[in-house]
Amino acid sequence: MARARACFLVAVVALLFLPCLHAFYLPGVAPLDLNKGDDLLVKVNKLTSTKTQLPYVYYDLPYCKPNKIFANAENLGEVLRGDRIENSLYKFRMRENELCKLVCRIEKLSTEEVKKFKEKIDDEYRVNMILDNLPVAIKRERHDGSVNAYFYDEGFPVGYKSKSSETGKEDKYFLHNHLSFEVLFHLDPETATSRIVGFEVIPYSINHEYDGPWDASKPKLTTCNQNLKMSIANNMLPQEVEGGQEIIFTYDVSFTESNIKWASRWDVYLNMDGCHDNDANIVPRYCQRWLDDGHAAVMGLYGLVCWLFLCTTIQDVQGGRMEEEHFEDGIFISGCCFCRLLYFECLNLGKPAIEDPVRTNKIPRQVPEQACEDYHWWWRSYLTSGSSAIYLLLYASFYFFTKLEITKLVSGLLYFGYMGIISYCFFVLTGTIGFYACFWFVRIIYASVKID
Repeated sequence: MARARACFLVAVVALLFLPCLHAFYLPGVAPLDLNKGDDLLVKVNKLTSTKTQLPYVYYDLPYCKPNKIFANAENLGEVLRGDRIENSLYKFRMRENELCKLVCRIEKLSTEEVKKFKEKIDDEYRVNMILDNLPVAIKRERHDGSVNAYFYDEGFPVGYKSKSSETGKEDKYFLHNHLSFEVLFHLDPETATSRIVGFEVIPYSINHEYDGPWDASKPKLTTCNQNLKMSIANNMLPQEVEGGQEIIFTYDVSFTESNIKWASRWDVYLNMDGCHDNDANIVPRYCQRWLDDGHAAVMGLYGLVCWLFLCTTIQDVQGGRMEEEHFEDGIFISGCCFCRLLYFECLNLGKPAIEDPVRTNKIPRQVPEQACEDYHWWWRSYLTSGSSAIYLLLYASFYFFTKLEITKLVSGLLYFGYMGIISYCFFVLTGTIGFYACFWFVRIIYASVKID
């Protein structure tokens, strides 16, 4: 009775914290129909790298920031993937092309900002953006003779570096400060509304120049100009990353009608060959679609206690952003494990104890050797089936050394830490299945024994 009251009390406390929960938009349920001129807000996601496997918040780098930064995750799949989606200064108008739009100007790069940019370029970090739940990608052509003529490479590099031909001189680093976006849309001839079916980008490194004193309201750029219909050219000087350097961020956007239907817009993402998505994220794209399409509702209920912890503790860790990410991950795993134990404890309330299928003797006796009976089969059945987790951990180690390009100690510790947790959970799962299978088999066998 006391256990029932405890479970009831936890359920009441969970209901009191329901305002902490948020509703999620489910892609595939309600597509967004847009008219010409409607506002489109581009969101920024975390910076990712296949070399370090450590994500960073977009605004950890000195990019152009809005006056107020707030989270913009729209579905549970993005949350479970560990995405850090936030608002940005990139804004479009549906089916209205724009040329050389100014984002912001950094007057002088500090030494610390230069260091951050160079570190991210060295570690091959990529910038990720989102428009209407579609991630931005670079379109690349195939040369293997496959059916699809092109594939998507998700995100775009922070920048690039060129090695100096002269000995003794440092490498030069260049920043992608101009983005040329192309938004693909499918037009409905009956309603004249459009749906976004593609989001592509071509990054450029341009050392912008302008006439006269700087005027943010009316910049007079000579490298590109919307009034003069002057666009970016590949032969322009790139933007070098150096201390005290001025950097101007700009972008173009063009809208192109496409025959791709809204329901098929994810196909090209699911078929992409780039390793940036498959290696850098634990949950693949098709898993995200499964989570986004409503199946995650069950997982959301299952992790209710986890969200209760998050609502009360996140406010205390606003200081460090990366520390907050790892703290949330730890709380999430701990909360899910606690929920699982609590759930099964509540299920067992009121159930009678398992009875033996045959009568047993209270006094132990000598068992003949030819019977070959083993009264210690419980742990053997559990450990034998659970030992498959060892294979999982060994394969994870093989994958780490042969496929991944992780070079930093912290990244390696993070990888093996997570794989250790996953392997242990797999050990508990398979061990439990093996034990219950043997337990069920033994009960069936002994239940068929007839005692005179």
